[in-house]
Amino acid sequence: MKNSRLLQLLETFSRAELREFDRFVRSPYFNRQDELVDLLGLLLPLLSAQRPVPEKPQIFDQLFPRQPYEDTQMRLMMSRLLKLAEQFLALNAWQADDLGVQAGVMTAYRKRNLPAHFASAARLLSDRLEAGAYRDQAYHQLHFIREEQEHLLNSGQLRVRDLNLEEIHRHLDLAYFIAKLRYACLALSRQQVYRKDYDPGILPAVHKYIRENDLLRFPAVSLYFHALESLENPGKSGCFDRFKDLLRAHFGVLPGEESRDLLLIAINYCIRRLNEGERAFAHEGLALYQFGLEKGILTEKGELSRFTYRNIAAMAIKTDALDWAETFIHQYRDQLPSEYRESMYSFSLAQLAYRRRQFDQALDLLQKTEYQDVLLNLAAKTLQLKIYYENSAFDLLHSHLDAMKVFLGRKRILGYHRNNYLA
Repeated sequence: MKNSRLLQLLETFSRAELREFDRFVRSPYFNRQDELVDLLGLLLPLLSAQRPVPEKPQIFDQLFPRQPYEDTQMRLMMSRLLKLAEQFLALNAWQADDLGVQAGVMTAYRKRNLPAHFASAARLLSDRLEAGAYRDQAYHQLHFIREEQEHLLNSGQLRVRDLNLEEIHRHLDLAYFIAKLRYACLALSRQQVYRKDYDPGILPAVHKYIRENDLLRFPAVSLYFHALESLENPGKSGCFDRFKDLLRAHFGVLPGEESRDLLLIAINYCIRRLNEGERAFAHEGLALYQFGLEKGILTEKGELSRFTYRNIAAMAIKTDALDWAETFIHQYRDQLPSEYRESMYSFSLAQLAYRRRQFDQALDLLQKTEYQDVLLNLAAKTLQLKIYYENSAFDLLHSHLDAMKVFLGRKRILGYHRNNYLA
């Protein structure tokens, strides 16, 4: 049973979700099969305590002690309980989307031909949309649904008047343009990393239409439009400067995940320019990282990616913002994923000590830590080489170089990184 889709899903539930799901399954509105209540009742204490779940025959025997094992019956019960779990998740997601619920209520009133009820629900949806901070794809998509439902209501009543078609088209276009530009940015970002071309479709026509119809006055369109321009024209600092300024000016008009994606596009732009030898972009990149930390969009579920942590510390050290780097390294240590916390923390402190020419301290930090991450291990070995060189410990340096060649030869997963170090 441990490899079943049902168990794999239920193992992702928190204890609170398991309790809520139990109430859901016990509700006759959603389920009228007592054996499913009993099946979940057997699983709940095991899942809550994270104990192993017996195989299907043992579970079946507890449910039906006087009945021989029937695999078909057991599979059917598991399938039905899985279906209930899926409905439970879908209902929770729907209830969490207040605006989506309101749009659903409005649509239901339209289908039941209740104009007064519809008008009240539509007005409430509009008010909530305008009261919210976001002006993203979903904002325009919900406005489109509102206008579409009003159009359908008025069409059904054969009202001879303007049927708000212009508003329908405007919000539909804006929702599409924002989505198109967003995914064009993501595709181009991946293309630059993986060297894989993609077909932009009608993107050039969208680009032209946006410029010619003054759609850059909409913040979300403008943000993605200028992000795309900076990706398409990496050598033109003017494109990046406009994008960077818009990121700050329009922060909050997009949800956190989208804001983070745009910020990372800007940061990666700085990293590329820095790797090309333009050191001024280290300061630009650090300022963007600091902005992201200030706004809380670089963490996810309270955790800071180990890559982001390392990049921020390294960029602060590169710009000689050493006191700030030290504060950051200590302040965000506990937000690192637990499995990488000590290694990333010690390595960052070692980099800082090296920059301050505190070579013995840096070496001590490097040698007392186990590095599970292969690339971090490689970076730590490289930093050790630099310290031996600075200390004129040439015997240790040559010995370490030989050991490093062996390490590089063993680690096949390094790929192109190996060539960079052996070149």
